[in-house]
This record gives sequence, structure tokens and C-alpha cells, in this order.
Amino acid sequence: MQLGELRVDIMPDDEDILGFSNRWYKEAMENAFD
Repeated sequence: MQLGELRVDIMPDDEDILGFSNRWYKEAMENAFD
């Protein structure tokens, strides 16, 4: 997916949606900004 010139990969932060999680999700969400 492209966002302007930036290629992005959108992932849900709720592991129940895909049935798995990643150890980086929690830290990424804690440090995310709009």
C-alpha cells in the first residue's frame, strides 16, 4: 500500500483479529503518534 510516496503495511493491534501477535506491537503502539 502507498501513502503518498511512502510504502506502508497496516496491521491491527489486536491479536484476536489475525490470531497471532508480535512482540513489537505493544511497544510500537505505546510510541505511536498521529
